[in-house]
Parts: sequence; C-alpha cells; structure tokens
Amino acid sequence: MEERPTAEPEERQRSAAIGAFAWVGLEGLPDRGLVVQRLGNARRTVRSMQRRSDDDVLMWLHDEARSGALRENAACLALIEERPAVRDLVIADYLCRHPSRGLQLNELVAILAA
Repeated sequence: MEERPTAEPEERQRSAAIGAFAWVGLEGLPDRGLVVQRLGNARRTVRSMQRRSDDDVLMWLHDEARSGALRENAACLALIEERPAVRDLVIADYLCRHPSRGLQLNELVAILAA
C-alpha cells in the first residue's frame, strides 16, 4: 500500500485557519465542496479585478457581504490573500460588522503573514 504524503505542519495550520474562518458565522456546516467552490470563485474574481480600483473591489466585497456569511467570508479571505492594498480596510470593516469573529480572523491573518 502506497503511503500518502502528509501536509507539512504549516500547511495544515493554514488549511485549518482558512477552514475556521470560512465557516465562522454560518448556521450549521455547509458541504465542504460548497466552501471550496465559494473560495475558488472569490479568488478568481479578485484576480480578475486586478486592474480595477480599490473602490470597485470594496464595492464587490459589500455586495458579497449581503449575499450571506459564506460568500462574505470567501470574499474577505480572497482580498486578504490577493489584494494587499486593501487588506487593512477589509480586516477593519469585517471586524466592525462582526466583532465576535475576531479570533478566527486574527488567527487567519497571523498564519497568512507567516
């Protein structure tokens, strides 16, 4: 039987932080495939908006926030990962709207920065 390579501890921590943040604020646990799909969609959207202004990107984030916790979380994660120019604004805005989710967000930001 062939052994499956295990993820490095850093990669496991990163995946755990992303998962914890993606699920925070949701009622019940959505299908893992749906979470992966939403994260992928958000990352692709942010990449496609590279030439758009920061204001346009933030407007998109606010639209996603109105669509529910999973889409909002995915959009925030994608912007934190892919758009350093708005990272601090995204974090501050998210914490203003969801102060009880600060632990998960702060853990995510710390792990992504490492």
